Amino acid sequence: MVIPLRYLISLWALIPVFVQGQAVPPPEVTVQFTVFSRKRLDGLCYLPTKLSQPVSLRFFTQNKSERYWYTGSADVAFYAAEDWARYAQAGAAAAPRVKPLPLPVAVAVLPAGMREALLLFIPLPETQPDGIKFLVLPVDDDPARFPVGRIAVVNATRRPYTGQVGRKVLDIPQGIGGNVAATGPVDFRLACLDGGQWVFAGHHFLNVGPQTRVRLVLFPPAAPTGLGPVIRALVDESNEKPAGLTAARLVPSK
Repeated sequence: MVIPLRYLISLWALIPVFVQGQAVPPPEVTVQFTVFSRKRLDGLCYLPTKLSQPVSLRFFTQNKSERYWYTGSADVAFYAAEDWARYAQAGAAAAPRVKPLPLPVAVAVLPAGMREALLLFIPLPETQPDGIKFLVLPVDDDPARFPVGRIAVVNATRRPYTGQVGRKVLDIPQGIGGNVAATGPVDFRLACLDGGQWVFAGHHFLNVGPQTRVRLVLFPPAAPTGLGPVIRALVDESNEKPAGLTAARLVPSK
């Protein structure tokens, strides 16, 4: 089974930049992020900074996690907590510089300029030779770029879909899809191509309030041969009055 590379490396990333004979390290990024997966994941951790102790991640089944902070490389590594515990125990009698770090089980590659992120964890069918167990899809979660009263779609499957909200039709390619204005009761319907014909692929009922934004996440179908994705709705509510909605800080709904 072909598994996509966990991140792409551009040609420029392969060319070191030298200043007075020394390579210039890539700039650090600072980001706040939440995590989500189709099912609850336990036992994952990350390092907020190079010198900090690992912080455990808490996944919820219906909502995004609490916010976490990170400063470091744009490639954010996540580890199995049990691997890190063994690493810490083995390191008690070893010099830090000769102690190899545990292999990460997931890596999120943050696009340039992303400061608020939703990280979607997608379990792989089998562990990769380098220890990777999850693909991570970073989604820009800046409220200023996704105003309230709208529905956005993220396609974390390998199949493109077409969505319909009322009379509005959305192309939903793999990855980050578009968004559409919607308020009140909504029946989000999906279709996809199968054998050269369009077929119904599922739907999701939801209610969009005037001060909420909804991100629909399409996860791979529960059955390997299924067409319809597993749909999860992540709802954020604004704490501000309507006059300030565009720049409002949004918090996960409970």
